[in-house]
Order: sequence, then C-alpha cells, then structure tokens
Amino acid sequence: MKTPCIIGIIIFWIAASIVGCGGNENPLGAIQVKLGHVLPTEHPSAVAVEKFAKLVNEKTHGAIEVTVYPSGQLGQEKDLAEQVQMGSLKAARLSASLLEVFVPEMRVHSLPYLYRDDEHKRKIFEGAIGKEILEAGASKNIMGILYFDSGYRSFYTQKPIRKPEDLAGIRCRAQNSPMMKDVIKYLGASPQVVNWNELYTALSQGVVDAAENNISTLYYARHYEICKYYNLTEHVGTPDVIVFNTTFWNNTLTAEQRDQIREAAGEAVALHWDNWQVQCAKQLKEMREKGVTISTLDKTPFVNAVQPIYDQIKGTKLGDLAARIKAVR
Repeated sequence: MKTPCIIGIIIFWIAASIVGCGGNENPLGAIQVKLGHVLPTEHPSAVAVEKFAKLVNEKTHGAIEVTVYPSGQLGQEKDLAEQVQMGSLKAARLSASLLEVFVPEMRVHSLPYLYRDDEHKRKIFEGAIGKEILEAGASKNIMGILYFDSGYRSFYTQKPIRKPEDLAGIRCRAQNSPMMKDVIKYLGASPQVVNWNELYTALSQGVVDAAENNISTLYYARHYEICKYYNLTEHVGTPDVIVFNTTFWNNTLTAEQRDQIREAAGEAVALHWDNWQVQCAKQLKEMREKGVTISTLDKTPFVNAVQPIYDQIKGTKLGDLAARIKAVR
C-alpha cells in the first residue's frame, strides 16, 4: 500500500513542477553547455562570446546554460576542435584557419585579399555562402553556428616592412594551417609553426622573428613589447567561428532551442561588429603611445605576391568557392 502512495506523490510533485515552470524552465535541470576558447576575457571576440552565452541563457528561459571557459582553460584551439568533434566538449570559439584542418571549406576564409572591404566580408559571413561553409562540417561532427569578425591579420616585426622583399629571411610564426603557411611563404617570410601560448617566449628568445595577427590579438598578447613595428598588410580577413558538436545539436536540442540559439547568435554578431571597430581604434592609439610604429602600406605588391595561390586553386572546389565570394556585390 505504501508504494502506490509514494509513486502518486512523486507524480503529483513532477506535474506541479511542470505547471509551476510555465514551460520556461527545464524541470529536470538545464542543459549544461561548456564553451571553450583561448582568448583573454578582455578581447572583443571573447566579450562577444560572453554576450552570446548570456543571450542563449535568456532566450531559452534557462533551459540551456552556456558556461564560457576562456584563456585556454580547456586546451589550445586544436584540442578544443577535437573535443567538440568527439563530443566531450559541446561548443567552442575557434579561428576559421584552425578549422580548415577539420573542415576543408573553411580554407577559403584564409585566402589572401579575398574580401574587398568590411561590407563585402559581412555580406559573406551573414549570407547564404557563409551559412553553407558553416554547415559544411556538420557531417564531421563540427556544426558552425556563427562568425565573429576578427579584423585583418598583419605582420608585426622587429624592423619596418614596406614590400614583400622586406620579409625575406624573416622567420614568422604561422598557425597550424596549410593555407596560412602558404600565405606567409608567398608574402616573403619563412613560416614556422608555434603554439599560440608559446609565442611570446618564442619571440623574446629569437625562435621566431615576427608574427601576424589582428589588432586586438596583438594588443592583448602584448607581443608589441618585442615587435615594435605593426605593418598593415591586412593580408587575411579570417573570422572567428562558434561551433557545436553536431550530434548534440541535432539529437539533444529541440528545433525551438536551435532557433533560439541562432537568434542569440544574430544579436551577438550585430553587437560585435561595432564593438570590434571601436576597440581596435583605441588599441592602435595606445600601442602608438607605447612606441609601436604602425604603418599603412601600398598593398598592390603584396596582392601580386600571393597571386600564385589563386592560380593553384583555379578550377578546384576551393577556387570555385573563392570565385563565388568575389562575385558577391
């Protein structure tokens, strides 16, 4: 007799909890999502990730709780990508350059001088082609959700650079990306793969002479303490990407929750575009005040130097994808 009473009480309690929630919370507990990245918390992209996490929590009414782990707490970018692919990590913010190892279509974002300007770049990131590339890794368990603009990568060196020939003999840190290694090579430097967390030491000890990255990353990494010349070659406009484990995305989340996450993504991206520009302007000003020489260059010789990359991919899937991007007006 006691057992049916106990079962009845439990059923009543669960039913009451569901009614009390009004459908806004998960009575069995929120879905916990860890999202890892390697950036310091002050970096504009890191701020955007935090905003995205907050918006997801709000729009799902607490049914999904995204917790962000910055500064490489869960591993370096390759580690994070592998964890997402295996499902031990549900989400991560990664550079598209790193992702090309897992999703070949992402290589297109590392092609040099692909975008005419920020307006062109934004049309790609937020349009049909960008969505196509984001979803290209779904079959490999890496589902892209959004792009955060990451500006343009330029060389920072210990001597001024005016033309590709000035990079001859310079050992430049490269990401573990075949495309980025090719870009650095054709621009005149010698690419050397160095893990991000080891780069400050590598620069200070002369293991490499230079590196290339966007304004905010140079600023927060404080590499300008060693490399006093920031040469605005602006050779690559590689974005950041937030990815989810595909199995988790398709099988754990409801269609409504996926729509809510996409809505959160759209709002976070819109806020990030403006914040990125404002923060980069402040950071350039501060670096100048700290003795960094920031040079605007004639990009024509640099554009010409990387033309062999486009010759090599002509007629391939990558070349066709690049042509489609360049045709967008």
